Amino acid sequence: MISTQGLSPMLGISLIRENRDMFETSVRAEATAKREIAAFEERIGSIQSIDDLVKDYETFSFVMKAFDLEQEIYAKAMMKKIITADPDDKSSIINKLTGSKYKAINEALDF
Repeated sequence: MISTQGLSPMLGISLIRENRDMFETSVRAEATAKREIAAFEERIGSIQSIDDLVKDYETFSFVMKAFDLEQEIYAKAMMKKIITADPDDKSSIINKLTGSKYKAINEALDF
């Protein structure tokens, strides 16, 4: 794995973008990541609602990590609102937040 410590943010992002395949391959090779991916693949088919997702801590954590929202795992009620928000409603929470990660998870999960 290439370290980005000490690099400017833009240089670090550029380095990661250029070496994305290598980063993904190294992450997927880690034993912990393999177990998490296998557990996700096994369970995701049974998730039918946002409540199902939030109740399944392992799957919910995996999804949150995938969207770089690991620090928000504890905020289940807020994440439920974000994931189920209507992006077409100008007054919805998803349109009040500035982070693109929130819009990305809302769009991808589409509950």
